[in-house]
Amino acid sequence: MRRFAFFALVVLTAGLSACGKENKTGSGGPAPATPSGITTIANDGAVTIRWNPVQNAKSYNIYFSAKPGAPKAGRTKIADVKQAPYEHVVVDRKTMYFYVVSAVNSAGEGPASTESGATP
Repeated sequence: MRRFAFFALVVLTAGLSACGKENKTGSGGPAPATPSGITTIANDGAVTIRWNPVQNAKSYNIYFSAKPGAPKAGRTKIADVKQAPYEHVVVDRKTMYFYVVSAVNSAGEGPASTESGATP
């Protein structure tokens, strides 16, 4: 009997916790879709990043790294970009930089795009 009561309590607590996380987003709507059409164009000392706009996106986050395939946590974040294109002025002109873009709205940040890279 105790085992059943304890199990029910754990399930109920986990369920309430998950519901609380979903309600913290503010709007209750879905996070934005993944940006598509990512391209990077090398310029003199900069990289221009372009992507297709995402419906209901308020802003975009751009993540970059000198390592291809790096996870978002291993990339540097450029936050609150309002629209494409974005020109990223870089320090090292001989390094290839790899970029992903994610859309942000009141529900949170959506998934990251495919990666695109360029050497300024």
